[in-house]
Parts: sequence; C-alpha cells; structure tokens
Amino acid sequence: MAIPQDITLKTLKGSWTLDKSISDDMDGMLKLQGVGWLTRKGISAARLTLSFTSTVEPSPSSGSPVLHLTMRQTLSGGIPGSTEERITDWTERERSNHIYGDVLSRSKLIKGVRGDDGAVRPDLTMMSKPSNNAIGEEVTNFLRGGVPHLGEAEKDDLTDLYIHDFGRNEASGWTAEQIWCIETIDSQPYLTRRVAVVRDDGYELARLVYKFSGL
Repeated sequence: MAIPQDITLKTLKGSWTLDKSISDDMDGMLKLQGVGWLTRKGISAARLTLSFTSTVEPSPSSGSPVLHLTMRQTLSGGIPGSTEERITDWTERERSNHIYGDVLSRSKLIKGVRGDDGAVRPDLTMMSKPSNNAIGEEVTNFLRGGVPHLGEAEKDDLTDLYIHDFGRNEASGWTAEQIWCIETIDSQPYLTRRVAVVRDDGYELARLVYKFSGL
C-alpha cells in the first residue's frame, strides 16, 4: 500500500508492518541487549506491526511546541506488545518494557545535509561510544546510509527529515542509537529504523524496514 502524501516523520500515523524480506536479522542485536533465547525466537517468528499517532504539544521541559510521538508495537503469536512515547526535545526520560528493561532515552528531529556528491544524509552527532575509531566510523556510516524519500517541498527544505533516537540501559551496559527515515529502497518509500547497539564487548547493526499497511 502506498504511503499517503501527507505522512512525513512529523505527521507519522497509521500502521506499519515489518518487511522481513528486506530487513536485517534482529537476533544478534537482541542478544547483545540481553533478550533471552525464547523471546528472540518468538520475535523472529512473529508478525511485527507498529502503530503511530503524532501531535505537536508543548515540551514538558521548555514549553516550546515539539512533536509528541506514540508508537504501539504488536506481535503475533501471543507475545505481549508495548507502547513507547517519544517527545522530540532531546530531554532524557525513562522508558520501561518487558523486552528491553529500563532504558533512559532521548529523541529529536534532525535535518538532512547535502554532501558534495549530491546525496542527502542526516546531520548526525553520534552519541554511541564504540571501542575503537574503526568501529565508530562503521557505525556512523551505517546510521547515515539511508537514501531519504524526498517530496517536492523537501527537495529544497531538508529540515526535520530524520528522527535521532538514543537510549541507554545502565543495568545491561548497552546503548542503542537509531535514525528513523522515510527511505527509498528499490524506488519505493518505506519507514526505516537504522539501529546500532553498542556494548563494551561488541556491537550490532540492523536496518528495520516497515511498509505502510493502513490508517
């Protein structure tokens, strides 16, 4: 189903289903985050759907109007779902669920920048701290690697083209950095989440691709 033209990251809504045929395997990432084998296998077999609603409301921190995003995740096979609230003011807040535990997270909209090669990439200041510079460069290149789907207005105005999300689980010692984008893959637009999970003893990268399935 085609993505309605009025949907951008700032107006994200409706249901989106994980397309496993063009998404990366999540198992290594979930394992690094301490998710048990049985839960990982259940997630791998399940149909995963994200449902979004978005509003612009005052930030609890500054009072300025910011995007408030609610994401409800449901999985088939009897696995409990979860609901995550994101307020895009880059203020750290606690989120808890049965899969990832207690996570301190922050989110914000960021702009795209056009490089000398003409490609648009996120204006990303990476928060993750990999164990060496080579891994850091690999993680950065991965997070900045998507090709954004640009409407006519966005070809000249690259503001608020991505969501930058960063979370850390102090008990388990991992961080998870994400770049959300309406990304072009094989000439078709999808919602993508490029996720980098980093821990002292390793790191995992995964691109998760969601196709629009209805309002």
